[in-house]
Amino acid sequence: MQGRIVDAFRALISRYGYRRVTMDDIAREAGVARRTVYLHFAGKEEIARAVLGADAAEYLAVLRSVAESRERPGRRLRQAVIARCRREPTGYDDLPASVVADTEANRRAGEAGVLAGILRDGVAAGVFAAFDPDDVARTLLTATDGAVGRGDDEAGRVADLLLLGVRRR
Repeated sequence: MQGRIVDAFRALISRYGYRRVTMDDIAREAGVARRTVYLHFAGKEEIARAVLGADAAEYLAVLRSVAESRERPGRRLRQAVIARCRREPTGYDDLPASVVADTEANRRAGEAGVLAGILRDGVAAGVFAAFDPDDVARTLLTATDGAVGRGDDEAGRVADLLLLGVRRR
């Protein structure tokens, strides 16, 4: 049931924006009673958190699959940076700032953890210079913020440039 409600909410805010959508609209779109929506969610903000959380979980699963592949660390890091750059911005521009900030912080922490793991592997293999993988992972996130949602060519160029900075010399 929660999935139907989340899907209905996602469709409605894409069409009308967060502010214009009501709990009645969500119930109607999901094909359930308003009371049913409230049984699963306290309000629109909670549904918005569920939507952003589901989007982040899906994206982080992609990133983890790259990190867990049998590729060399340099290749995995390049693929992870490209996956990050390919990630489309949410498109939910009018969500409450508190909802976006909370879910963004959680997603970003997950990304940093995945990148740091790849960087640790690269340092251990002697491919990357010795540095603090956690600090470098956060720096890589900041460095790629402007490239999120860009095309594959730009994502590849950004990844190649960033790899030059971490490779062992």
